[in-house]
Amino acid sequence: EEMSREENVRSSPKVSRDLTQMIAENTAPEILRRFNACQCPRCCGELARLAEAEIPARYIDIPELAGLDYEGFTEDERQLVISIKKTVVSVMMKLVIGNKKRNFHE
Repeated sequence: EEMSREENVRSSPKVSRDLTQMIAENTAPEILRRFNACQCPRCCGELARLAEAEIPARYIDIPELAGLDYEGFTEDERQLVISIKKTVVSVMMKLVIGNKKRNFHE
């Protein structure tokens, strides 16, 4: 089953995806958990959106079904993912620390 999933990912059409957005959406729950903050979908989405607004978008062509665990990344692409993740984590930590309520509800 794992092999067929990887085959499906590799055979899906390549599309241009925003790595910053992918990483922000993937990282938000982890950051909120670290700060013992609300981890509801609304707060995760809002934290990701706020972080994305502060970080330039970085686009990459990858298969449509691929995620951040995609095994087909080149070494340069892997380094780009690591670099963007460091920036995203830093920005998100600043946003959570600045939000004394520990949630992003209205």
